[in-house]
Amino acid sequence: MLVSTWICLTSLSLTPVPMVLDGQFDDWPARAQQPVTGCGTTDHVFLRVAIGGKPVNLQGLDRPRTLLLDWDQNPKTGNEQGHDAAIVFSPASQQGRGVSVGPADAPHASWDTLGLTFAPTTASNQFEVRLPRTLILDGQTHTAGDSIRWTFDNTQGIAQTAPKQPAPPPALATPLPPPANDAMRVVAWNLEFGNVLHQREQVIRLLAAMQPHVVLLQEVESSQRAADLLRVFREAMPNTQWTLRLGPSGGRIRSGIATRLPAWDVPTFERLSRADSPRSTVRTAALVVQGPDQRRMLCVSAHLKCCGVIGGPEDMKRIGEVQAIRRAMDAAVLDNAVPSFHGVLIGGDLNLVGSTMPLDLLIRGGQAMVGGQGDLIIAKAMQPDGLGSQTWQKPGQDFSPGRLDWLVYGGLGLTAQRALVLDTLDLSADQLAAMQLKPSDTGVASDHLPILVDFTYKAKPAQTPLK
Repeated sequence: MLVSTWICLTSLSLTPVPMVLDGQFDDWPARAQQPVTGCGTTDHVFLRVAIGGKPVNLQGLDRPRTLLLDWDQNPKTGNEQGHDAAIVFSPASQQGRGVSVGPADAPHASWDTLGLTFAPTTASNQFEVRLPRTLILDGQTHTAGDSIRWTFDNTQGIAQTAPKQPAPPPALATPLPPPANDAMRVVAWNLEFGNVLHQREQVIRLLAAMQPHVVLLQEVESSQRAADLLRVFREAMPNTQWTLRLGPSGGRIRSGIATRLPAWDVPTFERLSRADSPRSTVRTAALVVQGPDQRRMLCVSAHLKCCGVIGGPEDMKRIGEVQAIRRAMDAAVLDNAVPSFHGVLIGGDLNLVGSTMPLDLLIRGGQAMVGGQGDLIIAKAMQPDGLGSQTWQKPGQDFSPGRLDWLVYGGLGLTAQRALVLDTLDLSADQLAAMQLKPSDTGVASDHLPILVDFTYKAKPAQTPLK
C-alpha cells in the first residue's frame, strides 16, 4: 500500500528550520508517522528512518535491512520496480557490519560513492539519513524532485523532499582566528596509529593553524618517544615550551596530553583499570592546566574501547572504562598532591557505536567535582560548513562517517565560546590560504578530525576551588 508522509516542519511552528545532521530531531516533526519520512534543502535530501522494537545500531543489525529509493520518480529508470538507489544497513556481504550503497540492483559500494551520511551512530529507534540531491548511479544523473518513492521492509511510501528547509549557517565562515587573550583553546584529536609522527608535515601545519593551548591526544604509539612528539609541537608553534604526559599503554597505543601552559600531574590517573578486570588498562592521560586567566582545569584525554553494538562486550568495556575515569576524577578532588581546580574537561575518542550509556555515565552529576550541580556539558562542535557533527570519516570504508569523538566540560561560569570539528575539505580557498593549509590535510593526518573548543569563564569562580 502506498502511503504519504509529513513535510519536515517543527512541531511548534510552520517556520522552516535549518537541517543539521546531528542525530537530534528537534528540526523534524515530533513524531514520525511512517517508517520513512523526508524533507529537503537546496543541496540535500533528508530521510528519517524509524525502526520499531528495542534500540538498534544501524551498522550492526541482526539482519540486513534495505532502503530502496526511486530517486527521480521515473519508472523508466532504475530496476524493474523503478528504484534507482539502495542503501543496505548491516549487509551480509560485510558480515553484518557497516553500510553499502549503490544502484538498486547492485548496492555494493562504500558510503562515499553516494555521499551518504547518517546519525546517530549509537543505538536508537530513529535515524536521519542525508544524501546529495543529485546522485550519479551507473554513470547516469538522477535528481530528486519534490518527492521520492521508497520501499523499506516491505512497506512503501512517498517521502516529501521539496527543498523547503534552509541549510544551517557555516560554523566557520572566515579563517580560524587565534584564541582570545582570556580563552583556553583545547583540541581533542585521535591521530590514527601514531600519525603525530608518521604524518608530521600535515600535523605541524594543522597545529600551527589551530594554535591550541592544550591537546588531548589518542592513538600515540607505545614505542614513540616523548622527545620526538614534543619536537612536533615546538616546530608547529616556535618559541613555545610544551609539557607532555603519556598514559599507560593499552596494547599498541596510548593516550597523551600536551600543553604550553603551566601544568601539574594527576597521580590518580597513573594507571586505571576496569573494576571487573584489574589487569586491564584504560587509555587515559591527565594534567591540571592553568589557563590564561590563572584559573586551573583538570584535563583528561580518553580513548575508550572500539567497535561493537549496544549491550555487546565492547559496549560493556566502555561503560567500565568510564566508571574508572570518573573514580579517578573524584579521587583527584580529594588528593592533596593535585592542585585545586575550578573546571574539568574530558575529551577524546569515546567510540560511541553501541549505546549512549558511556557518555551518560561520563557526564552524570559531573558538576559536583567543581562545586556545582548537574551534569557536565557536551560541547556542540560542528564541521566548518555547519551541516553535521561527524568526527570520523574515511572513504572506501564499510562504516559511514560518525560522531566518535566528544568533549565534555563543567565549572562555574565555564563556557564554550567556539566549538568546531575541523575538516579542511570544508574550507574555502581563501580560508585555506590564510591558514596555510591544504584541502587534504585533515584527511591525511588521521581518519579522525580534531575537535577544537575555546573555553572562557563568564562568572567569577568560588573564592576557594573545591578541595
